[in-house]
Amino acid sequence: IKYLYPYVDSIGVNEQELVAALNGFVLLAKVDDDEIMDFSSSILSIKESLELNYKFVTKYLEVKYPNVSRVQYHTVGHFITCYDPEIWDSAEDSLLKSAYISSNICLHSSNKRPS
Repeated sequence: IKYLYPYVDSIGVNEQELVAALNGFVLLAKVDDDEIMDFSSSILSIKESLELNYKFVTKYLEVKYPNVSRVQYHTVGHFITCYDPEIWDSAEDSLLKSAYISSNICLHSSNKRPS
């Protein structure tokens, strides 16, 4: 976190990476009211995803890394993009590129897992 986030303006995370980033912020910031989250459930509801993303953006990024102006959260079930409309025209490009890349990786024949 401390070596990458100061130099980027856009971050993409999945549910595991989001929990890892939040835990990293808790450890780095030593925030007393936050607890380390476990990775036991990688399947989050949309409500849980929105709550964690809101916490990620408002409690940590806006305070510690204001240069980050876009966060894309992606899971198997959904994509969520939060961005500053004064900096980014829309989220459409990032969503289309992510969907294209993830679908190509999933469908690529060399990535097929044995049954």
